[in-house]
Order: sequence, then structure tokens, then C-alpha cells
Amino acid sequence: MKQPMTISGRPRRFTIWSTATCLLTLAALPAIFGRGSAAEARREAPATASLAIEQENPAPRGIAAYVPTGARGQGDDGILEGVAQMAIPLVRTATFPAGAPAAFFSAHALGDRHLLARLGRFLNGGGRALVTSRLAARLGDLPHRYADRVFVIATNGGTAGLMKLPQGTLDSVRNFILFPMGLNIQAPPRVALVVYGERELRVTNRNPYAAGMRLAFRRPIWPEITAIRTADDETSVPVDYNLAQLQIAPGTTRSLRIVTAEHRG
Repeated sequence: MKQPMTISGRPRRFTIWSTATCLLTLAALPAIFGRGSAAEARREAPATASLAIEQENPAPRGIAAYVPTGARGQGDDGILEGVAQMAIPLVRTATFPAGAPAAFFSAHALGDRHLLARLGRFLNGGGRALVTSRLAARLGDLPHRYADRVFVIATNGGTAGLMKLPQGTLDSVRNFILFPMGLNIQAPPRVALVVYGERELRVTNRNPYAAGMRLAFRRPIWPEITAIRTADDETSVPVDYNLAQLQIAPGTTRSLRIVTAEHRG
């Protein structure tokens, strides 16, 4: 019987970019987005801002995180914030994401009495699922039957446990679930990403050190991108063949603007 991919074993790696994509290494030095002390940055960002953004915010783009109305964490309390700090942009939804190409499911989903049937149809239709270990233990053989479409993350240690994962493991988890979005990201833990449409990003670095990020935007899902700039245009990083490398200063949240070939300037 096939085994679902897990972070405790050796996760299967996915080749995101074909040779035809012809990605090149960015020659320019990464920019440090953010100035001043970490304390100043924390004062700048609203303390109550959730990293797992709500659907009513303007044009969020991300992985559906299914939390039925009135659902309880059942041991997975706070896990959405933890997954968001793995640089996985989440969009919380109370409606089962039947039409989504990929989704995140925690033990909260057990609040849906039709979960097994709905999740089975979702996976059978080709959807990808990132599932917590607490939920997977309640799904019978479903994770095994769809082992190539299910990635199980161990959440017994809560958010703290997720933040201790090696970057290579985080990258495997993240890029499995972000593939349908056309994103490939390398980043350490405690970095959060929010995506707004095709033009804006918000990156939060909760580490006490500068965090390096590598972002690749796969075409044709994404347009041709020429640069990533801070919202005030103070700093700009060129993007080569839709591949960018940047650094985010410690303890900062920065809004970034994506510049496309169609909308230069």
C-alpha cells in the first residue's frame, strides 16, 4: 500500500520547473527590505493582524484553509498561524473548497460531518491536500489511497514543532502544495507570505535575523515579471526569468509590489 508523504520520513520532492522554463540564477545581490530596529518594525505592524488572511480582504490569492463554521481545533488550535509562518499563503474558508486545486485541512475540518465523502471526491478529482497528522489519524485509509496527492505534517508539537523543521523539509511541504499556484519558494521558518492578485505581496519575517527568500513564478500562471519593489519604490530587486532572490530584515513586515513587463514603471 502506498504511504502518504510525511515530514517525519523522507518527503517526495517535486520537480516544478521543466528545462523549457530555463530559469537562471539571479545575478544581482539580494536587497535588504526593511530599515531600523526589529522593535520599530513590530510597532509598525498591527499586532492583531492574522497571517492566515480572511476571504473578505481585497483579492487574496492562496491555499484554501478549510475551517467549518463553529469548528473546534481538536488539538490543532493555532495551527493555521503555524502553517502561515511556513511561507504558505492561506485563505481561510468556511465552505469546503471543492473547486480548489489545493487545500489545507486541519482537525478543524472534523466539524464537517460529510468530510470523508467530500475529501474523497476532492482527491479523486485531482486536488492536492496538506493534512495535519491529527486529522489524518481520523481519515482511515484515505491518505494511503491518495498518497501521491496528500502530504501529512506532524502537528503534535504545535506551531513550535513546525518551526523546528529543517528548511529542506519546509521547502518540500510548501512547494508540494503551492505547485498549482505556480509558485516555488525557498525560505526559513517564521516567514509568512500573503499574496494579493498578481501585483502585490506582503512578507513578514518573525526571525531575529535577516531571512533570505527565493521566489520563482511559473508562467503562464504568472505574467512576465521584471522587478519586485517596496511599496514606496525605495528598493527594487530585478527578476530574471521570473526568478527573484531577496532578503527581509529581522522582525519586519513589508508590502511589495510586483512589476510586470506589461505594467513597467
